[in-house]
Amino acid sequence: MENQFFREEEEKRLGEIVRTALSVEPSVPSRSSCPDPEVIRALAFNVEMDAATIKKITLHIAECYDCSMLTDKYVQEYRKQQQDES
Repeated sequence: MENQFFREEEEKRLGEIVRTALSVEPSVPSRSSCPDPEVIRALAFNVEMDAATIKKITLHIAECYDCSMLTDKYVQEYRKQQQDES
């Protein structure tokens, strides 16, 4: 077909690459470099802290799957708490 962007075999290969990429576990830095969960919770709950600490934690969270999931959990808790107080 003239209007196809990929040939059939290219499309199949692209599908295989995408499936492989999605099945690979994300890269996780050494857990020993992770901030304390209470520090992550404090960040999610908008507790005041210095800019250098915030930057260090957020850079780590951006690279660490486990910490990003933990942050998401705490943000959801914070949002629920805010809704309950309204």
